[in-house]
Amino acid sequence: FKALGATPIKGLPEPIAVFEVLGLGPLRTRLQVSASRGLARFVGRARELEQLREARARAQAGHGQIVGVVGEPGVGKSRLCLEFKQLA
Repeated sequence: FKALGATPIKGLPEPIAVFEVLGLGPLRTRLQVSASRGLARFVGRARELEQLREARARAQAGHGQIVGVVGEPGVGKSRLCLEFKQLA
C-alpha cells in the first residue's frame, strides 16, 4: 500500500486516510495472516500429529503414504497441517 493522505469523502464529517494498492503482500491466506499476528497455543491434537509423524516415518522408510485430513469447517485442519509442517 501507498498512503495518499487524508481525503474528504462526501457524506463524512472528517477526511479519512486513503491508500493505493500497489500489489500483493507476502501473506496469502487467513492462516498466514493469523500466524503473523501470533497464534493461540496448539492443544488437543497430539494424537493427530502423532499419526502424521508415523506416516512420515513410514514414507521415509520407503513405504509410500497418502494422508487425508478431513473435517467440518473451522475444526483446525489448516492449523494441524501448519503445525506438522513446522515439525518437519
